[in-house]
Amino acid sequence: MVKIEIQLFVEGGVLPNENLAVATIDNSNKLRESLHHLLSQLITPEKFDLIILPRSGYKQTAKDFKADLQKDSNSLLLIDLDAPKSQKNAKLNELVLLDYAEKVFFMVQEMEAWVLSQPEIIEQFAKQKDYKCKNTDKIIAENSLLKGKNIEEISKPSDKLNIFFGQYFEVYEKRRDKHKPASYGKLKDAPELLKLLDFNKLLNDFEDVRLLKMKIESL
Repeated sequence: MVKIEIQLFVEGGVLPNENLAVATIDNSNKLRESLHHLLSQLITPEKFDLIILPRSGYKQTAKDFKADLQKDSNSLLLIDLDAPKSQKNAKLNELVLLDYAEKVFFMVQEMEAWVLSQPEIIEQFAKQKDYKCKNTDKIIAENSLLKGKNIEEISKPSDKLNIFFGQYFEVYEKRRDKHKPASYGKLKDAPELLKLLDFNKLLNDFEDVRLLKMKIESL
């Protein structure tokens, strides 16, 4: 049986030919590996071979995706919506993707919303990184920025995640011999956070994750 190869263009990494520090490129590769580990759960491994292709911003990612469609009909696109779910068509129109809508899927409103939907993994991540906890009697899930909220309606999830890092955790700064508020960085922290996600919960919480799975199964 010949496997079907699926190329998934994903926003959030860096391009291989960019003149960047080695650490940045390494973190981009780690993001690709983590996304592959997570999103491979969308496929039947005996039938599909999933290739994750991280790009930089959403415009570059969309551009590369459209160029690849000329030679690979099984290419798909996964990008941040950066807006409420009701704005999907507007984003498709902005990126001239309306003709390919059935191949485009969104992280609503950003990739970080996946992390916010499972706030316990933020605390698990902090423990693994030996962050100092500033609020030992409080849990992130009870924070007013999250509690009772529809995750897909939270704007700028990456900003909220950074707030939680700073409010709840401190990191040791060796140069100054003291602790400082922790901060979130996509390439720095997202790879390890993604590995902690429960994929079945993502399927339950995010429509586009379910739609992506259905699309792959239909190939």
